[in-house]
This record gives sequence, structure tokens and C-alpha cells, in this order.
Amino acid sequence: GIWCWFGEVSTIARVLFTDVVECLSPKQPVGVTRVRVGRNENVSNTDGVEYEYVADTVVVSVEPSFGGSGGGTSVSVRGSGFVEGNARCMFGDEPVAVSSFVSTSMIVCVSPSKGGGGGEVLVSVSNNGMDYGTSDGWYMFDGEIAVLDIAPTVGPAAGGTMIVVSAAGVPARKGLKCRFGSSVVDGVLISRTVINCTTPMSLSVGNVTFGLSVNGVDFVDGGKFEYESSGVVLSMSPRSGSVEGGTQIVLSGHGLRVDDGLDCVIGGTRVRAGVYDERRVWCLTPGHVAGKVVVELYREGERLSGDGLSFEYLERAAVESVAPSFGST
Repeated sequence: GIWCWFGEVSTIARVLFTDVVECLSPKQPVGVTRVRVGRNENVSNTDGVEYEYVADTVVVSVEPSFGGSGGGTSVSVRGSGFVEGNARCMFGDEPVAVSSFVSTSMIVCVSPSKGGGGGEVLVSVSNNGMDYGTSDGWYMFDGEIAVLDIAPTVGPAAGGTMIVVSAAGVPARKGLKCRFGSSVVDGVLISRTVINCTTPMSLSVGNVTFGLSVNGVDFVDGGKFEYESSGVVLSMSPRSGSVEGGTQIVLSGHGLRVDDGLDCVIGGTRVRAGVYDERRVWCLTPGHVAGKVVVELYREGERLSGDGLSFEYLERAAVESVAPSFGST
């Protein structure tokens, strides 16, 4: 009979062709050994070929743990024992290549399509395409979702507009995400067909693509949302002044239309705003005790400024003495 030798350990070989045999590797410690072939347990005198024993792969988790049955989801697989250039994933009984090798403890694989609808499968990893290690990583194939409508489709660039999304096929899970252009916000599941999202602030006006995701990775196109030039304040200068008031502060942004009535609220006191152009308005600070106060800009009750604008009232400086008190002319 034909035998295979893995180092000093032999196993019986199965002859497939006159020049091909199949051997079942025996258990060995991690490391490189040499494989040789012999007849009747007599090892050949050839050098053989190298064979490397590696640690068994272990999958601890997958993220996201669910996605559409159409596949195409980038799934981060975490565990241990992954070998760069050799690792591949198995979703149930469907092998897929690794799309990105991050480290020996993390790889990224793209989920395959799942015929026949949804279902949960185990995700495992192999370093040689044959031996798959242990796994606790379950992945659920959901049905595909669809966005039927969003309303309203227009809102201010300052954000804060509540959008009602009508959808189909949405699973009852947490983690819904809405995307406006490149900005992603949380979605609130009202029912299996209704989701609420609040628009984020936009630094530009015009149409952006709306998308809905149930796993934070795969977004389904839901049409366009238009940001209007309602006015957005991005910065302010100066940031400090006298407690007596009278400091002119300039708020800069875009969409601050000249013909609209604007008011500044400085430390709770409302003062009329003056307009330089659609990018700059100014206000005079009222008197206030020393300390920091919040500055906001409003148009007819609509807040145009974001969080983070503050003005510090400082005690008036008084000169008591100078030293030296004389010098060259």
C-alpha cells in the first residue's frame, strides 16, 4: 500500500490516479512539517514538500448580523486564526472569498445571495478552503426592503425636519438608519411600514439622495430630498466683550436673506439683527453680568444657528498704574 508521512507520523494514502494520491493529515502541533510518500510504510528518500499546520479558525461574531436575501452586504467577521491570502468565509454551505483582510482576528466578507428568501446561517472561516473552524457567528438573511415614499421632500438646510418614510419589508429591529446625502441619522420604527427620521443640518442647498437601512450598512434608495436655503449660521466673531454691552458681533453662514426679519437672542435677551449680506449679519450685545451666554439667531421663530455659539461677557478693564512711568521720546 501507499503511505503518506507527515514528519514522523504516517497515514494510509488513497490512490486517485497513477500520479496522484490523497492523504488525510494526522493531528500535529502548529508549525511546518514535510510530507513524503512511501510504499508499505517505507518512507521515500525524497525531500517531499512543506505542509503547514495552523491554528484552527474561530469565529466569535459577525457584524452586521443580518442583511438582505439578495446578498452584497459587507460583513465584518471577528475571531482568531485567520491567515492573510488564504482565509475564506462560508455562509451556511455557500463559500465566498474574503474582500478585505484586516488582521488575524478580523476579515470582511460579502454575503452571497440567498435563494428562497430569508433564513439564518452560521458563518465560518477556512484557511485552506476545506477545513472550517468553530463559529458562534450567526447571520440572518432578511427579505428585501423598499422605500415607497417620503414626506415632506423639502426642508430647511438648518435641519430638524421630521420625515415620514413609508416602506415595505422592514423587520421589527432596532438600528434603523436614514441617510441624507452622506449624513446618516437614526430612524425610529413606528410600525412595519412607517419610519420617522429627522433631517440633519446641511452645509449646502439642493437635492440629496435619501436612503434607508435596517443594518447600518446597506441603504435602499428612497428618492430625493431638497434642502432649501433657509439660512444657516456656522460661526461668530468676536466671542467676548464688555459687560456693559454694545459689542458688535458678526454671525456668518449662508442663506441669510436680506429681506427677512432676523433676531439675535443673547443670554436670553432678544435684539434686532442687522444684515450685511446673505452670508453675514450683526447684532449689538445687551448689557449682562460677567460670564458665558448662548447666542442664537432666529427668523420668525425658526432657529438658524446650531449648538456651540457662545459669547463671554468680561468685566471692563481699568488701568491702575504703569511701570515705568516715563520713557524716551
